[in-house]
Amino acid sequence: MANTMENEDIDGLINEAMELLAETNGNFGRTGPDSTREELEEAFQIALRQALNELSRRRGNGWTWCREVRIPTDKLANEGQIIVDILGRHADRGMVPIELKYVTMRQANGGVRPPSDAPAFPYDVLKDCLRCDLLLSGMIPCGVASNCGECGAIGLPKIVHAAVIGLTDFSRYWDRNDNYKNRSWARNSFEILRREENEFTGIVKTQTTNLNESIYARDRCHLSFGYEWRREWRDYLKPFRYVYLRPSGTTQVPAYNHPDDLDPDDSAYVPFMSVDAREVFYRLKEIHS
Repeated sequence: MANTMENEDIDGLINEAMELLAETNGNFGRTGPDSTREELEEAFQIALRQALNELSRRRGNGWTWCREVRIPTDKLANEGQIIVDILGRHADRGMVPIELKYVTMRQANGGVRPPSDAPAFPYDVLKDCLRCDLLLSGMIPCGVASNCGECGAIGLPKIVHAAVIGLTDFSRYWDRNDNYKNRSWARNSFEILRREENEFTGIVKTQTTNLNESIYARDRCHLSFGYEWRREWRDYLKPFRYVYLRPSGTTQVPAYNHPDDLDPDDSAYVPFMSVDAREVFYRLKEIHS
């Protein structure tokens, strides 16, 4: 990865872009309470990408930012690719993927209720971290095959930093004094977002007594990180806050170590460490879905 000072510059740019959004386009054009999660995240992508390009133009820093960049991979439980929400490109420095999540409270019966499938947000945020973790590791070749869905530009061969942003108005995701019970299968992910310690790495397990139902039927694999990640909650427009996650600086290629008591190719863990592990996952998914 790039040196720490360069990464701090990128983090500062992203933070400034979020501040610009809060000042000028805080709801990303949302017009009503019936917007779907997909619509909200798309609006978030468009607005943040515009803010990043505007700030980069003002600074003359050489960065350009695209959306929906597709990078093939067989390491994750998906359709054979990662679709990076926003990808920064710099001719000399390389690329920076940014992954986004946006979840809001629901309007119901004249009041507000927790987001639908509330446990999914912490898990999905960490799963985005794992996608970036893999891109940084070099395990996914992203220089030749990746292309931008907007402009068709081909990627550069070097990922130098990454960031994940999860925007929400559901305070139980960050308030560790709130004894929220509905953490369900994602309680380990909840703990990482809420605990006082702000760094994590290694294994984040899906908690379940029914492996087939949670892991294979619903694509909720255990997550195995190679890098150490740092988490920070930041204020946005009240009642919203966002969690900002970024990898700690390291030049070492990470080892994705699954637990010692399991086969390292165990199909319940991502990233898949072999073609066989991925094939077993999809075979069990077909049986239990």
